[in-house]
Amino acid sequence: MEITNGSDFIVILNLEDIKGQPLRVTDTVKFKLYVWTTNRNNYLEFDREEILTEGNVDRVAIPELYMNTLESGVICYSYDYGKWDSAFHTTDCIYNKVKVVTTDVYWQNRNFNQNPAKPINYQTVDYLKKLIYNERIAREEADKELNQYVNTEFTDKLNKEIKRSNEVDIEFHKLIKANKEAADAADTEILNKLDKEIKRSNEVDIEFHKLLKENQQTNKDELNAAVDASNAKIDKVQKDLTDSLNELNDTVVVMVNDAISQTEREKSRAMLAEDTITNNLNIEVNRAKAAEEIIANNLTAETERATAKEKALKDSIDELVENLGDEIERSLEKDREYK
Repeated sequence: MEITNGSDFIVILNLEDIKGQPLRVTDTVKFKLYVWTTNRNNYLEFDREEILTEGNVDRVAIPELYMNTLESGVICYSYDYGKWDSAFHTTDCIYNKVKVVTTDVYWQNRNFNQNPAKPINYQTVDYLKKLIYNERIAREEADKELNQYVNTEFTDKLNKEIKRSNEVDIEFHKLIKANKEAADAADTEILNKLDKEIKRSNEVDIEFHKLLKENQQTNKDELNAAVDASNAKIDKVQKDLTDSLNELNDTVVVMVNDAISQTEREKSRAMLAEDTITNNLNIEVNRAKAAEEIIANNLTAETERATAKEKALKDSIDELVENLGDEIERSLEKDREYK
């Protein structure tokens, strides 16, 4: 089979191990692929990450731009792989093997002078590939660290704070309940005393009216004295009752104010702790976003530089092709002059 300019090429890799058994790239520890035609010193190189391993066979896709760098000839490739082997424990515990494969595909380079084109700098390409790969690994590690922090340390702290806050709320509810029960008991006691005093006052009124009725004919002065004594006794009872009510009310107000003050202080402390945790998380998220933005800017700048380099190289090739066409035309004119 023959392929020519304008064709991308997919090489189906026929890989075997040292025993002749089928081998997949995913079974290896390290893997390198080299593709060439007639000149083995002019080759294309592919890393393990560039091999397509999905499906039933391993393969590598070679763009037309890369194929134009090879001379016309049968496409060959060699692969250098390594697998774990304990027999090599004195070195790196890896067995390395290199095998060469000749395909049945013929590459026909249609360049005018049969010299392969070199549209890109492979060192630049390899550098960009490694830079992108390392950047991806670094971002994955940063994401893992952030997820680890959010899912463990921050979550544990938040759960502990929620648990502590719930315990404080329970204690507050218990204290409020106890204060309410005490206030209810005090109210009951006051109401009981008030009922007794009303009952006693009614009894006094009844006795007074009885006395008044029985003593209608009694001396007016004696009647007034009895009335005054009764009024004085009623005033004293009312004063004592008022003082008791005021004293009990002051006690209840002090207890309620103390409970409210303690509740507000604990609530303020819990809110401050929650704000501190939230601020720390926001700082960490902003730091991660800033680092990601710096990395993205660096990658964008490097990509633009590589694109500019590639455009300059392409312009040089176009100029070379144009000059080559002029040179061919000039040579043909010379041939016609000689004829």
